[in-house]
Amino acid sequence: LMSLRQEKTPFLPVFILDLTAGLYNVNINYPLKSDLATSRFLLNRQVRMKDPKTIEQTVSSALEGQGVELVDLVIQNQGRKKLLQFFVDKEGGVTLDDCSALTNQIDAVLEMENLIDGAYILEVSSPGVKRVLKKPAHFKKFVGQRVRIVLKTPLDGRGFFTGGIASADDEGFTLNDGTNQYHFTYDNIKKANLDPVLEF
Repeated sequence: LMSLRQEKTPFLPVFILDLTAGLYNVNINYPLKSDLATSRFLLNRQVRMKDPKTIEQTVSSALEGQGVELVDLVIQNQGRKKLLQFFVDKEGGVTLDDCSALTNQIDAVLEMENLIDGAYILEVSSPGVKRVLKKPAHFKKFVGQRVRIVLKTPLDGRGFFTGGIASADDEGFTLNDGTNQYHFTYDNIKKANLDPVLEF
């Protein structure tokens, strides 16, 4: 998993490289403004932002021309700031250098398109081995791979299933759990992730 984080705070730039637990993580702190009083005002005021779908679509469009896919966007609250986690992928996978370059590019898109106003933390990461599956194209790409899905509406009293994707189309997919096959439509999927069996 490759991850790069950029934080908009009222402090001077600080670069920290953390190589613990095999996770490459770079934190970059930038001042919001040169005027500390203004910075404090910005830090303490409410963060205003566009809806997540608009942010995801805008950034995704900006990255497509570079052969980079925005796999997922997760937005969380961290105190008075917003944490925006962008999970990206490309053919051959992403590197730490890719995360660094994409952090700057995504930050520029957020600023130019006025997608967020206030203090925020921007994190760009690779999807990891348990990458999320959100689109029909994701399920088609990983036919034959083991996944774990959580349903919005339980099937036969079960809220989640694990198994291999036997087939997938634009409407849904078939999952084989080793004993039975089940067909699911995408609109009933609450969450889906790759679930590989890791060997040590």
